[in-house]
Amino acid sequence: MKGFLFVFGGSPAPLTWGMRPPLADFGSDVYLIGAVARQPEFRGTQLAFVVAGEERVRMPSGEFREMAFYQRCLLDRQHPAAKAVLYGQALALEGTLLATKNQFNNHMKVVVVASDLRLLERPASDLIRDAGGGYRLKRGYQQVIISGRASDNAVPIANDNGPMLTFSLAVPGGAGTQINWIEVKSFMTNHLEMMVHRGQRVVARGRLWNRDKYIGNGRRHTFSVIDAGEIGQG
Repeated sequence: MKGFLFVFGGSPAPLTWGMRPPLADFGSDVYLIGAVARQPEFRGTQLAFVVAGEERVRMPSGEFREMAFYQRCLLDRQHPAAKAVLYGQALALEGTLLATKNQFNNHMKVVVVASDLRLLERPASDLIRDAGGGYRLKRGYQQVIISGRASDNAVPIANDNGPMLTFSLAVPGGAGTQINWIEVKSFMTNHLEMMVHRGQRVVARGRLWNRDKYIGNGRRHTFSVIDAGEIGQG
């Protein structure tokens, strides 16, 4: 990736995407461009907010669609830009993945812990109102790169959209003390000849999608998965 140039506080400020050293042996990198979808709120030492946008995505069929994404994010409340993270604000964010448990139903959810953030100047016409009254940003962007150990052997399975490779990776958190279990899937047929084996190091690049699934008694369960466009072995 090339470095991008964004506007922060009315003057150009580089966010050095793609200019950092290669990904460490194990870990995650997340890059987002979007708008603050809802009113942020402070939770202890963190500012919690959702970044939402629309991006052009190539589907398994080969066609392109505009797809919306909503990513839960956390930012240290002492960060210089924390007070400027407002409802509807366009921004660029870089961070890492963190898998946590929902305190109400004990289900796993994946959030992005921001390490760097820049405000963007975008016209009001780039903001889209969603059905819930929130915002998302036209021409948004997201990319996730993760590297970890496979939890089990993975093989291609049949799917309505074509063959799919699925597996779970053990990915260390930012401090390297917590293990995040991240689900990965790929519809890219050129990856299906590559078998992933338990304990093998795998690197995946793609997008983070949060899906809703209804389980018993009509309860809704939100789960996260990496939709990978590139997969490599370590």
